[in-house]
Amino acid sequence: MNGSLSDGNENIIDIFVLSSSISESPVQAGFLEKMGYRITFFSDSNQLFESLRSGKPNLLICDSVTLNEEAYNL
Repeated sequence: MNGSLSDGNENIIDIFVLSSSISESPVQAGFLEKMGYRITFFSDSNQLFESLRSGKPNLLICDSVTLNEEAYNL
């Protein structure tokens, strides 16, 4: 995980991305981070579920192309 979730008192928008590979992800993290978004990549759903127990992102993106059924099940 790239950092802790926002506590709600700051203007940071958290985006979680579930993808099998950062390099193959359709999300352009560098571009979004320059715009002030905090991007956190997960390579499997178990890691993502653990993080969701401690807080929710503003947006969750699941890459169904590289993860196939796992992304749809989430």
